[in-house]
Amino acid sequence: MESIELRYIMDIIRAAESNCKARMDEHAYIMNICYQVPEKDNIDKFMNSLANYTKAFNELRVLESFKSQASEGNNEIEDNAPSN
Repeated sequence: MESIELRYIMDIIRAAESNCKARMDEHAYIMNICYQVPEKDNIDKFMNSLANYTKAFNELRVLESFKSQASEGNNEIEDNAPSN
């Protein structure tokens, strides 16, 4: 049975994942606009969005690792629980 604490942790991780995905979408959109509309200052906008996209992408990978570890930890607890 899933503990209340694990559910809270998973909720936090899912919310953080959603935030990362939204930031990635936002910056992918900005990068797309920058290379479709040739303007002088678009290279700076593009590079800033690329950096922000990369940061969000890496944060998402870390969150996926946390989620995997939390799930594995819960399975170990369940495997070691005394059976009735």
